[in-house]
Amino acid sequence: MSVKRWNIRGLTPISAGKASNFGRGCENPPVGASVGAMKRSLIVFASGLSLLFSISLWAAPEKKPTGFILNDQAGAFKQAKAENKLLMIDFFGIWCPPCNQLDEHVFTAPSFAKQTDGFVKLKLDADADVSWELKSKFKIQGYPTVVFATAEGDEIGRVVGYRALPLFLREAAKASKRRDESFAKLVAAAEKGDSKAAAKVGSMEFDRGNYAEAKKFLTASKGAAKDKRLAEKIAMADVELLEEKAESGSKDAEAALVAALERSVKDFPGTPDSVDRRSTLADKYAAAGKADAAKATRKETIRVAEDLISHPKRLEGLDYTVADLRQWVAMTFESDGDVAAAKAAWRTAAKEYRGLMKTDDERGYSLELAYCLWKSGDVAGAEAVYKKFEGLYPNEFTFYHAHANMDFELKKYDEALALQEKAFAYSYGDNKLRAGYNLARILKTQGKKKEAIAAAEKTLAEVKLPADTSIRSHRSAKRLRKLIDELS
Repeated sequence: MSVKRWNIRGLTPISAGKASNFGRGCENPPVGASVGAMKRSLIVFASGLSLLFSISLWAAPEKKPTGFILNDQAGAFKQAKAENKLLMIDFFGIWCPPCNQLDEHVFTAPSFAKQTDGFVKLKLDADADVSWELKSKFKIQGYPTVVFATAEGDEIGRVVGYRALPLFLREAAKASKRRDESFAKLVAAAEKGDSKAAAKVGSMEFDRGNYAEAKKFLTASKGAAKDKRLAEKIAMADVELLEEKAESGSKDAEAALVAALERSVKDFPGTPDSVDRRSTLADKYAAAGKADAAKATRKETIRVAEDLISHPKRLEGLDYTVADLRQWVAMTFESDGDVAAAKAAWRTAAKEYRGLMKTDDERGYSLELAYCLWKSGDVAGAEAVYKKFEGLYPNEFTFYHAHANMDFELKKYDEALALQEKAFAYSYGDNKLRAGYNLARILKTQGKKKEAIAAAEKTLAEVKLPADTSIRSHRSAKRLRKLIDELS
């Protein structure tokens, strides 16, 4: 459940698994450039790839919200101290659909500028090394994550994932009122027995991915007994901790994980996050050869998702839309082998995303739309969307990468390679690690073993890694090294 929601948008590393943790923003990013200056390199290998030169240049962003300082941490902190203001720090990926949705539906709104005037606003490109220090400090797990902090850098709150304008402004207003409740102060109060502080710390630790600490503080708070969302977070923290143990291959840990998933869907049967956990549980049953249990669990996944779709008010305040849940229904039908029902569900999801768009030139929802069209069987419609945005943003990674992923899955390997070369050419930092991986995978599939190794090695040689090994750049680099070992 550690692979986040961008996996369902055509932006995954090719052949990656199904998405999970659906409503918590984008994690393990992969793509291109728009809301910020981007360093790009055109690189090719003497092994026969089509581009045979390297250049580096900076591209000016085509669109960006006004009022933000871009990639200048020192300048933003200096201004916040000088003006005695709080900081609003947006960790974004240029490839990330909900990040683009924040830019297009929230940060550009006149009421946003007016009601957040008390903040110095900083945008940090999560794929660039300029973001490393604060990503490490604030334990950023996915994108978008917007951290509210004091001028000294003490966190007072955060928003993970997309929120509509009224909900986002409500969170910003809460942060303004809590400027004296820094994370450090809350921890101190919680450790002295303050139940409300413990609940806040537990929730913040959960968003930071510190699940053991989250469980400890949430359990210590009295709020979990009354607030079902806090209680569900304890169950979710248990699942995350057990999943980490199960990754070692331990059969006991895997059994404990399945039991925790079963308890969590029983105790919290109708929540959006329970859709995610049921899907994971169904996959566990299928892997264990329990076909009937897997089928029954998938059926229940669809029932709960459709019930939530019928009651959209239950999604308020969460990083879920009806369209997102329709995608989940479609994926579940696919897992169950019902191709016709899956395609129908993808068509419905595409219609939902069209309805969310204010203009046809929106990036965020267009990524969603193209993926849903492709999965519905309307490949020509998806291709038209990708080509349109490749024309609008010819010097960025995002749409070439998503388009290449579609062509790869359709076994159009030559077309996928040409697109992925372009994606790689305009990639940088973390997204270059993913672009290089996908490029090597395409070459491997074409039987070009030496070229695949060269692509992976070139990528590793060019990308600097952060000192903090918990930053996810290291996972991507590890995957590239593993691929090289498999090919060697």
